[in-house]
Amino acid sequence: MNKREKFFKILKFTSVFLAVLNAIFFFAMKCCWSGLSSFLKYGSNHIEFLYYLPPIVSGLFFILAITSIILFIIKDKTRNIWPLIVLSLDLIEAAIIIAVTIFGAIDYLYFIIPDFITYSLIAGFLYFIANFMFIYPKKERKTKNIIKGITFGSMVVVLSITLLNLTINSFSTKPVVYAVEDTYQIVFSTSSESIGYVKINNKTYADTYAGSYENSKIHKIIVPQKDLDEAKNYEIYSQKMFYKGPFGGFKGREIKESFAFRPVNSSDGISYYSLADIHMEKNGSIKASSYLENKDFLVLAGDIISMVDSFSNANYVNKVASEITKGEIPVIYARGNHEIKGKWADKLYKFVGSKNQNFYYYFTLGNSVYGWTLDIGEDHDDDWWEYYGTADFETYRDEQISFLKEEKDKGTYLSYPYHLVVCHIPLPFINSRKNHEESKKEFISILNELDIDMEISGHQHDLLIFEPGLITPNEQLKYNIEYDGKGKTYKGYLLDFNFPTFLASKRGLTQTDDAKLAYSHNQIGFNVQVDSSFTNETVYYNNVNGEKVNVVNPFFDKNYGDTITIDLATKSFN
Repeated sequence: MNKREKFFKILKFTSVFLAVLNAIFFFAMKCCWSGLSSFLKYGSNHIEFLYYLPPIVSGLFFILAITSIILFIIKDKTRNIWPLIVLSLDLIEAAIIIAVTIFGAIDYLYFIIPDFITYSLIAGFLYFIANFMFIYPKKERKTKNIIKGITFGSMVVVLSITLLNLTINSFSTKPVVYAVEDTYQIVFSTSSESIGYVKINNKTYADTYAGSYENSKIHKIIVPQKDLDEAKNYEIYSQKMFYKGPFGGFKGREIKESFAFRPVNSSDGISYYSLADIHMEKNGSIKASSYLENKDFLVLAGDIISMVDSFSNANYVNKVASEITKGEIPVIYARGNHEIKGKWADKLYKFVGSKNQNFYYYFTLGNSVYGWTLDIGEDHDDDWWEYYGTADFETYRDEQISFLKEEKDKGTYLSYPYHLVVCHIPLPFINSRKNHEESKKEFISILNELDIDMEISGHQHDLLIFEPGLITPNEQLKYNIEYDGKGKTYKGYLLDFNFPTFLASKRGLTQTDDAKLAYSHNQIGFNVQVDSSFTNETVYYNNVNGEKVNVVNPFFDKNYGDTITIDLATKSFN
């Protein structure tokens, strides 16, 4: 083989490698394809071609990859211009992918890279099989025997592990104690499919489905609040199911761990910490929350996950909550709009606090806190193109409005001194698109009658404070120049609400810094401390350095400093 032939063989190989890499990576980016369509203004003009352009481009990338492979296989010593053309197209593809990643997909690399690795391993396996079929017969006898031994040994190991179910069982995520109605839902996960149960004072509460112990990696056990509050400790158990047949089965050894529990005790007041929109930033969030040492409970106000595309994603809320609480205090969870997206989103209710597969319910904590978690759903109306005709959140919101009316009529909340609402999308705030405008008006009209002491929300990725009675309702908003530096007009407005609403957290160190999700490990969280007489609550934000964060009202010329005190009788701010 002369130098020219060697050069073009290397050129062909480079072309194949880059083309396959491009095709696999762009396909792994499918979670961002709707973002590309949106960037191309499909949502504005609804040109069908723009909607289908990303999958069409993905198909073209694969066609180019197949073409590169064919050119590599074909021995062509004369028409070597084709590998150059294909390689040029490969480089253009790579430039497109890099641009899309930097300007739109970088926040989703957490999802893209695992898919890319999986698809690459599949491609590598297919390459191995092709070599085994077409090149292996040409090898020497010694090489043949080595390949045979490796192949046979690998098959034996894989089949043994699969058929005998030999993986070791352990607790992969420690427990999280979600407060739902007057119960706790204790959730933990195991490394193998197993049965799970909890013991409180030697009484067993099991993870069952229709009377049978459920065999799963995620376990949710419902226990009465009063039982755990009185016991102040509990044990979690798991036994792996090696085999579950029609008339018998084989269980592995019983594993267990013990945990202390501290119920909410308001004798010296209550304190709680809130986070929202952390979007998979576990470490910064845990560090920020650590500065409030004696928390009575934790509030997670949605978008803890960026997309629920796997078991691990669905379990991510528990990873965050268990590391913050150590299973020792209650957790309140409200679903965010990003936790509606992905293949495992319809299974999320098994992993977190929920009621009848829904994410709205009342909750109690001790004899002092009565609250409601609400779930607006997606952040656009149901006919928004990205939902491809699968959304019916209007009906879901109507159910919650009826639920709140029943709660008001029931009046149980009146015997509790502190009333808390948790909803990912802030209810008093109507955005420039006026999404859910009528539903929010109905929510607010009911909540205004429930003597709400605090609403915790998120969604905007900003530290926004909505102080009741400060801004004229139903009038176009204008930003405080201290907040955005320009005093720009905002097309949305605030409803006529009478309770404090705070957006719980954002990425960054200050209220106004512009920290991108993909680059920053900084996180700001929200502290609330209520005095023992329930006459005042003191609130402040803190960052990962333990520093209190100075905040201003986003739509009014008011600087709150780093601490705000609220009179709970009048809901007036200091």
